Amino acid sequence: MVIKLPAMQITEHWDTIKFCVLEVNPIEPEDQKRYLNELLQALLGSTAQCWVRLDEKQERIVSLGITRIEMDKQTGRKILFFQCLYSFEKIPFEVWESDWSFMGDFATKNRCSKVVFDSDNPRIYELAEAVGFKEKSRRFELKTGV
Repeated sequence: MVIKLPAMQITEHWDTIKFCVLEVNPIEPEDQKRYLNELLQALLGSTAQCWVRLDEKQERIVSLGITRIEMDKQTGRKILFFQCLYSFEKIPFEVWESDWSFMGDFATKNRCSKVVFDSDNPRIYELAEAVGFKEKSRRFELKTGV
């Protein structure tokens, strides 16, 4: 079962959240402090949401996601953007499917027209396509030296 961490529990789990987001998002070391400060402010101010799946005993986090409800700049519609998807263990497909159904319901309740995420993990590509996601684009970067 997926649960949303209340803002008052974010600091309690901040080390785990930091680990997950830095594992998933390749942030340059010199940019990490700014990135993490902005994320912490967003989570504490509820402009970002932290979702966790706990083990069967409800004692430890086995997967974590960070979402934000954003405006799609091309369409002007709200989207649910997954900033981070991380799992400490392999999640069975049935659980993954159930989690996406739950998140789809959250997106619909919040009048989001799409659920969107970026990833460089081929396993995530497979799972996402299996539950109906379509690849829209790939992002490439070239450092300018500035």
